[in-house]
This record gives sequence, structure tokens and C-alpha cells, in this order.
Amino acid sequence: MAHVGFEGKHVGKGRAHVAWNRSGGVDALAAGYLASGSNFIHKSLDQGVTWTPKSSSRAFVSLAASPGTVIVGTGETLQGAIYKSTDDGETVTIKYTTGIIANRTLGVCWLGGDVWLACMYSVSPAPTFIGEIVKSTDNGETWTVKASLPARNLVFCGGNRCLAVGITGASPTYRYTIWKSDDLGETWSVAYTGTGNFPNYNWQQVLTYLGNNSVLAFEQTAAGAGRYLRSTNSGDTWTTAAAASRADSICTVGNGDALAVLRTAGQIMRSTDGGVTWSVRSTIALPTCVYAFAGVAVATPQTATTPWQRSTDYGRSWSATGQFKASTFAMVGIL
Repeated sequence: MAHVGFEGKHVGKGRAHVAWNRSGGVDALAAGYLASGSNFIHKSLDQGVTWTPKSSSRAFVSLAASPGTVIVGTGETLQGAIYKSTDDGETVTIKYTTGIIANRTLGVCWLGGDVWLACMYSVSPAPTFIGEIVKSTDNGETWTVKASLPARNLVFCGGNRCLAVGITGASPTYRYTIWKSDDLGETWSVAYTGTGNFPNYNWQQVLTYLGNNSVLAFEQTAAGAGRYLRSTNSGDTWTTAAAASRADSICTVGNGDALAVLRTAGQIMRSTDGGVTWSVRSTIALPTCVYAFAGVAVATPQTATTPWQRSTDYGRSWSATGQFKASTFAMVGIL
């Protein structure tokens, strides 16, 4: 089973989300947009080394895939919506439009079978975060609102447990919040509330399931700084694993280890103990996202002049893999 959903970078330059799908003939798909209005789905047949443009529609900011189905979400200043593809991203069809204006459909998560979750949030009307979690039980054809929560990332922990993360409240009392569900997204309760009030608008994916009931999260507590949070019981309780500079994206490598990109420090980090200790594996200017599966990992920068970084050994070593108008591919996820 593979599932992931990510938030796009709120910098007005471009966003994308990539999903590997080894169950079929397509190695990878990317969805995103440029501020110039170039919206796209790109396809890669060589594990992300080269890309070919395919279907184009609205401003895509999230994407996830299951065998035979791709679900993409739109956002930015447009009304959030969910699209579906059944031809490996060649074409997409709109399936759901939220009533929240200036919304971002940031998290898309496959729970197995025909069941999907997606999350949306908005800062309109400012300065309060609002949002919703929606669910589909017919493989993305129809969607139903399950919770009015400003969630920005989703993960599936197996069984009936799902987790979501977002920011609640209004200035000056924002709170980083993690919610949990034990019925595949039907109902939600608070699992963790942060103590800081820093409203990070810019993270990509700060919640990842490492396996064996272990979950890793990152909470930004100040400008350029924050902490890793760790749960060993699928999100029931949380402890501080380590302090760190600002991490915009974290992920599991596929073997239980974790990767992170530190935006301020410009570093790609790796942990082999659930986020307690970290080592620098490479450097990259203004990194925006990292994701990996089965030993292959990709890290993307914000600027189009900086090459991507790619690893084929579970994040131990990295090398430049070319420039792909990186402000477009500001988001990477591998399924």
C-alpha cells in the first residue's frame, strides 16, 4: 500500500508533487504549476531523471496514486478542488470543489481499496485558519466532508488509524495541532497541541509514518527553528525527539530511517533512530521537499538554477541530477 499527501510551497513561484507508481508502467508523476499560469502533470519513466509534460489543468499542489488511479488537488488563490485520472495522468477530471475560497488542497492520502482522504485549508478570512477533511469511498468519484479542520498533511498508519497536522487558532494564538482518527477519517480528536504560536505557512510534509507504530513530525516554534516530535504508538502520545533548524519536509526512506531537508541551513539530513539524532548527508540551496521509497530519494530546491539532488542508497549519498525548472517542481513525493 502506498499513500501520501503534501502541501505546496507558499512562495508564489511554483509547486509540484511527484508520486512513484511501480505497480504499473509509469515510474513517476508530477503535478504542479508556475506563477505564469503553466499548470501541468509531468511523467517520468526513469525514476525522476527526466520528465515529459502531459495533461494540464488548474494549479495542482498535491498528488497521490494507487494502482490505476491518480488523485490531484488544486489550490493557491483558486477555490480548492480534487481531480482524478485513470490513465496515468494523461487526462484529469474534476470530482469535488470545496466551498472554502482561497483554499489549498494540500494532502491526498490513499487508505487502500476505494478509500481516499484529502485535506484543505485556507487563511481566508485572515487571520484565522479554516479547512476541511474530505473522504471518498468510491475511488475518488464522490467526496464527503468529515471534519472542519485546517489540516495540511495526512498519513495512514495502518488498521483504522489516520493522522492529520495543521495550525489552529488566530493571531496571536496559533497552535500547531496533530489530530488522530481511529475510523479511517470519519471522526477526529486532538492528539497533540504545540506550545508555540508560530504560524508556519510554508511547510511541505511535516508528518510521516516510519512503520512499526512509529511516527515522526516537525513543529516549527520560531523563525528558522523548531523540533522533531516522535510517537511510538501511532500518534497517541508525542515526545520531543530533537531540536533543529527549520525543516520544511520530512519522510521515511522505506527502511524505517528518516530524511529531512532544512531550508535555512540548506542541508539534507538523515536519521537512523526515529529522529533522535541526525547526520548531514548533502547540501542544497533553499531545499523545499524530500521524499523516498525503496531506497530512491529526491530532494528539490526552490530556484530553477539549482540542480535537484537524488539518492539511490536510502539517502546515504547524493548527487546532482539536473535542473528541471525547480521552482515548478518545488514538491516531491515518491510512492
